[in-house]
Amino acid sequence: MWKTEEDFKESKQQKRKRNLNKRYSLDILAEVIIPICLFIAIRRTTTVCHLSVSREGLFVWKVFDLGQKKAKVDEFSLCGSMVSDEYEHLSSEALEAAHTCAKMYMVKSCGKDGFPIRVQFHPFHGILIYKMLSCTGAHGLSTGMRGAFGKPYGTGARVHIGQVIMSICTKVQNKEHVTEALYRAKFKFPGCQKIHISKKQGFTKFNADKFEDMVAEKCLIPDGCGVRYIPNCGPMDKWQALPS
Repeated sequence: MWKTEEDFKESKQQKRKRNLNKRYSLDILAEVIIPICLFIAIRRTTTVCHLSVSREGLFVWKVFDLGQKKAKVDEFSLCGSMVSDEYEHLSSEALEAAHTCAKMYMVKSCGKDGFPIRVQFHPFHGILIYKMLSCTGAHGLSTGMRGAFGKPYGTGARVHIGQVIMSICTKVQNKEHVTEALYRAKFKFPGCQKIHISKKQGFTKFNADKFEDMVAEKCLIPDGCGVRYIPNCGPMDKWQALPS
């Protein structure tokens, strides 16, 4: 039988609906399901990451640990840090640009397995923007500051004076490369920052000159990239009864 114009219109409408359904399902798969699965896979490893939503509504994961993340605590003794010298807001894009810049330089100078990089805080603070409608010749479009709460624009981190922004651990002979990498990464941030070479052992809070002695006395137990501290005193319930 010959098809009429109405049959052709119905078939076109059905094809459009099918195409829209396919596009909608593919968009959900690409924008929601795949990023969440990758985020779960990344979190199962030792990588420190943060899932955020971009301005376009897409899921974006930010990685905050780079380099040799599985290095033991006694492998890299030297630690260089970038310390903030004023109150400031650092956006997630600036943090990502800074630690990527430092990583690229350290890979060229020390090798990809010769250092770990750690960003010491995450950008959990939401940033809002209030866009003013303005264009040439149209002075009546602006609504002033009425209802100026704003819309979500991104995420950032609030930094205080003396707070460590980024740290790099490496061997003692690579001290100049650490200072140069942090110096290059410093230009990605606003405000004033200082570069310090820490006296601590790696990312820990214990001094490097007393670290080996404390490990020998079993006050510290190496545990991956960190340590476990065993105090000499504690509650009486944990002490064994002395023999009579």
